Amino acid sequence: MDWMVPLVLYNLLILLAAKVIEKLFG
Repeated sequence: MDWMVPLVLYNLLILLAAKVIEKLFG
């Protein structure tokens, strides 16, 4: 089950990056 933790963190990082990119270039 330890593999789920970095997976969730990675997904959160992608969502955060998408919001930042949308704010910068939107």
